[in-house]
Amino acid sequence: MSSFSIAAGAAAVTVCLAGAATAQSSYGTALTLGVNNYNADGLDATGTTLQSETDLSFGNVTLDIDLGWDRASDDGIDVSNLSTEILPKYWFSQSAGAGVYFSRDSLDLDVGDVVNLDSYGIEGTYRSAGFEGSAFVGRTDADELAGDLDIRDIGLRARFDASPQLSLFGSGVRSNFEAGGDDVNAYSLGLGAHYDFGNGFAMFGGYQSTSIDDVDAEVGTASVGVNYALNAGGTPVILSGEYARARFDAAGFDESADRLSLSATVLFGDAREKRVPGNAVTSPLLKSDRNAVSGLISGIGF
Repeated sequence: MSSFSIAAGAAAVTVCLAGAATAQSSYGTALTLGVNNYNADGLDATGTTLQSETDLSFGNVTLDIDLGWDRASDDGIDVSNLSTEILPKYWFSQSAGAGVYFSRDSLDLDVGDVVNLDSYGIEGTYRSAGFEGSAFVGRTDADELAGDLDIRDIGLRARFDASPQLSLFGSGVRSNFEAGGDDVNAYSLGLGAHYDFGNGFAMFGGYQSTSIDDVDAEVGTASVGVNYALNAGGTPVILSGEYARARFDAAGFDESADRLSLSATVLFGDAREKRVPGNAVTSPLLKSDRNAVSGLISGIGF
């Protein structure tokens, strides 16, 4: 069993024990099923996405559990990513909280072994009326990529509700890669917005850029989507569609790829609304990736 699995399991047990000590508890879960189409020069792939986002609250202790599975297929080649994040947090007051995070991306590129990116660290959060901001610092293990690779991460995210209809959000992470005495920084930055028209319809969109220091390379992704909220037998459901275009620019190489997604997000418990539906390239801008490589992966919608 990996150190990631042990640490994640220990964190979950700790939070559950803390929750047993208090009578005040709540939960909210959002389940998303989506279908996707990826189109680029020489590529016409179809894909499926399954996501689960759960928020548990036990008095002053909260636990966020995010699970996701993405798969894309084209001409007999299948690639997939299984993502997991666990974030237990203790709230010292209504405004301030701190916790630890454990995150994993498991990439299966249909060639060789599965590549795991294990990120872990500490996070602090401040929230007030209409605003929430978090900052984190941690490390990422990527032993399958290089045994002597050391990755250190620092990042932040923020959301501001400008009005009952309009939310603005942004996130960023810097990862420092060090191997053999050399080091390089990679960045993943993004801004997004969500506007609720008040009649069940809403629009959202964003822009994300991933780049590397001293290397003429950038991946920029622009996305725009719409969603409609309805009630199915007393259960809130959000139907959504999103179009995203990623542009790859590196050393004279310039290529673009399109992603079209259709999704349904079902809300349970206290998850009465989601600022951005699941299976959207815009969504990670609200929650933040834990390292620049994960930012690149989510930036192309995977």
